[in-house]
Amino acid sequence: MQGQSTHRFDRAAVMRDAHKRFRDGRRLSLGWSFGQCLATAWQAAKIRRAAMLAKPATITTRAASSLARPIAT
Repeated sequence: MQGQSTHRFDRAAVMRDAHKRFRDGRRLSLGWSFGQCLATAWQAAKIRRAAMLAKPATITTRAASSLARPIAT
């Protein structure tokens, strides 16, 4: 598995998203095929993952201040 990212996609969530898009498209008479819905669901998952990886993990001010307090013994 060389070259693969350690951050994997939740394929079940992508399929749920695609099915939801397909049902909504039928309800709205968009005429999309399931393949089109699946492709857009994958694109949305890739965008969400890229946004998650781009945002650095930060410690909130409240959590940081609690780490700085001395421990009473």
